Amino acid sequence: MKPAYPAREFILRVLYFCLGTAVCALGCSAFVLSGIGTDPFSMLMQGVARTAHISNGAAHIAINFTLLVLYFFIDRKYIRAGTFAALFITGPMIDAASRLLRGVIHEGLPFPVRVVIVLASCALIALGLSASINASVGVGANDSLAILLSDKLHLQFRWMRVAVDLTFVVSGLLLGGGYPELYAETLSRNEPMRRAVRAAIEGGMPAIAECGGFLYLHRSLEDADGNAHAMAGVIAAEGFRTGRLGRFGYVTLTAREENLLCGAGETLRAHEFHYWDSTGPGAAFAAQKPQSSRGWDCVHAGRTLYAGFPHLYLAGAPKAAERFLRAAADYQRG
Repeated sequence: MKPAYPAREFILRVLYFCLGTAVCALGCSAFVLSGIGTDPFSMLMQGVARTAHISNGAAHIAINFTLLVLYFFIDRKYIRAGTFAALFITGPMIDAASRLLRGVIHEGLPFPVRVVIVLASCALIALGLSASINASVGVGANDSLAILLSDKLHLQFRWMRVAVDLTFVVSGLLLGGGYPELYAETLSRNEPMRRAVRAAIEGGMPAIAECGGFLYLHRSLEDADGNAHAMAGVIAAEGFRTGRLGRFGYVTLTAREENLLCGAGETLRAHEFHYWDSTGPGAAFAAQKPQSSRGWDCVHAGRTLYAGFPHLYLAGAPKAAERFLRAAADYQRG
C-alpha cells in the first residue's frame, strides 16, 4: 500500500501533531489548576485519577487506552499514528505541565484572574486540538470519538462533540414536563436515546421525571391518534389518552418511604395538569388537595428516582434540590 505522505512530510506532520498536543496539555493543566471548573473530558480524567489514586496523566492514558481497544473492534480506520502518539505522550505532558504551572496558577489567585486563565485555557485547548486535527495523522482516542460518531450517524461533528462532552459529565437526569405525546413517534424512533436513558437510570443515575418526562419513561405511550409507541421502558406501565383534564391543581405530596428527594413522612408541594394518564401512576407518595378531602396515590420513587405526574418547584424545596445534587455527586464519584 502506498503511504499517505512521503516520509519527510509524515515526520513533519507528526511533529506538528505533537506541538498541538503539547498546547492542549498546557491548556488542560491550566484549566484544572484554576480551581473554578474544567472541560468535560478533563473532569472525567480527574474523577478517574482521584478514584484510582493515580496522576491525571495516568488517568488520561487509561481512558484513551480503553477507547483505543473499542475502536479496534468497531472500526480500525480511526486508529492512526496520532492516536498512538496521543496515547503515550499526552498524559506525561499533562503531568509535566501541571508541575510547571502549579506554583503560578492556583486557587489563591483573585477570582477575576482565574476567570481570565480559564478563558485563555479554552483558547489553548481549541488551538492545540485544531493543530492536532489538521496534522492529518490521527487524533487522540478521546477526540476521535466525536469524529467516529459523526461519520457513523451522519451528523455534524460539532453536535457530536457536544454530545460526547455531555456523556463525560452527566451525573443526573432532569426530565421535565411537556407534551411527549405530540412527538411520540419521533421519540420512539430514537432508540439509542431510549436505551441510553433506561441504562443510565437502571444503572443508578439519579433522575427526576415529571409529567411528560414521566410518560417518556413508560413502556409505551399513545399519540393523539391512539397509536402506541415504544418509550424508554423504565416504568412498567403504558401512557394513554383520556380526552379530559385529570387530577388538576395544587397538591401536597407526603412520602410513604425514604426516597431521592425526601424522607418518609416529609412533604413536597406540587401540581398536576395532564390529559394523558398511566396504567401505573405509582404509590410512593400520597397526594392531597388543599382544603379538600380529595387525594390519590402517585409517583414511583426510590433511592435514585422520582418519577410521576406531579410537577415540583425545586426552588421552593431547597432540601429536595440539595438531596438530588448530592445523589448526582455521589453517582459521579462512583
